[in-house]
Amino acid sequence: MSFESDLQKVRKRAGAQGWRVEKRGEYWWFWPEDPSLPPCAIGGTGHSKGRALSNFLACLKRRGYRP
Repeated sequence: MSFESDLQKVRKRAGAQGWRVEKRGEYWWFWPEDPSLPPCAIGGTGHSKGRALSNFLACLKRRGYRP
């Protein structure tokens, strides 16, 4: 799987779980349902996309995302 297709799946799942997802510039921002929690962001460029995706998923899970 590619970074873009994996990120697309995460966007769809997060949206179905009530997260607000927006693209601002080169970054995707994910806001959890609980407004007291800060958002998670991931950039669409860079060399370590695999590691960035795993760190991003960890951030989402800490805020209630269910894969």
